[in-house]
Amino acid sequence: MKEYIGRIRSSCKTWELIYWWILRGLMIYAFIAGFFRVPFDISDPLQVGANFIAMFAWEIFMLFPEKSFLRYMPSLVQDVSIIMIFAGSFGGKFLNFYYDIRLWDSGMHLISGALCVLL
Repeated sequence: MKEYIGRIRSSCKTWELIYWWILRGLMIYAFIAGFFRVPFDISDPLQVGANFIAMFAWEIFMLFPEKSFLRYMPSLVQDVSIIMIFAGSFGGKFLNFYYDIRLWDSGMHLISGALCVLL
């Protein structure tokens, strides 16, 4: 475990860890608040919770064996993907931007498609 934490610390900058945990903290807030919304819809906290787990993708890649190419992905992948996950889940579902902002969903698909091409 010590080697794993050291690998994470040496592969990313301190500001990235802070940035990731600020967005994760907001997702934890959205997860808890989702249980107290009226009218209650179980899909709200479940979607936020699933996307919260996806915010740890890069750290999970660091657990892979040395021969795996996923282990050598730059932390920039996490920087970009975490903001897309946050915008889709927190902004889109929790703040209801999918219904309030007409082009929110189309913009999200356009940006995420471009990011997949770059990846």
